[in-house]
Amino acid sequence: MQLTKLKYNELADHFRKIINKARSLRDNLHIYMLIHDENIESDGSIIGKKVATVGKLLDKQYDPLASVTITLYCEPQYNEDGTVSQYGFYTKEQKVNGIPVPAKSPDGMFEDSYIPNDLALVNQKIDEYYGIK
Repeated sequence: MQLTKLKYNELADHFRKIINKARSLRDNLHIYMLIHDENIESDGSIIGKKVATVGKLLDKQYDPLASVTITLYCEPQYNEDGTVSQYGFYTKEQKVNGIPVPAKSPDGMFEDSYIPNDLALVNQKIDEYYGIK
């Protein structure tokens, strides 16, 4: 058990170091981390989404979403016939099909809670919000 716990502590520490290194770089550099999501289930029903990790021990050690200011949640929107109408990002935590998604951004950064999947637009909004030229 001790060896397993050490590995999870080490994984959490490495993830923390990656985020801290990104924070230490120059202000006008945009760094994106792409992370898969995972369902949070209770009694066989999906009740939320979270960052996919290698297990509960790591989840107890470190929550990467708590360490960042902006989390965009990628999810397509669909037409009534089931085809994709738009690919985009949620910018605020909200329910999608009754399930809360882990999206967040500072108030006023994005006008809409769902924006096109366009990183040039995201970069522009970040630069405008923080006054970066």
